[in-house]
Amino acid sequence: TGPVPVPSAPADPAPGRSTHPAPARSAPTGPVPAHPGPAAPPVVYRPAVQRARPPVEPEPSILGLSRLARGRVGSRLFTLFFVFVYALIAVQLLVALLHG
Repeated sequence: TGPVPVPSAPADPAPGRSTHPAPARSAPTGPVPAHPGPAAPPVVYRPAVQRARPPVEPEPSILGLSRLARGRVGSRLFTLFFVFVYALIAVQLLVALLHG
């Protein structure tokens, strides 16, 4: 094995670059400006949301029932009426089946 070649210095620096180090900066003589802080997030444009259906406005009356029918007492009476109707249908069904 022969002698190991020694690397030589580069022939020419890249164009536009100097081989001299940059001069050292001096310390600021006036007040140092404060750090501006984090940058604001970018504003993203979003088109307005369009609803598929117009908003439903509550009606002042429900199927002609009065304001009292929409309260607790009216709700109980409404439920009792339907329970009575279904019970009457069940009784009529039993009577028809028994007396055929």
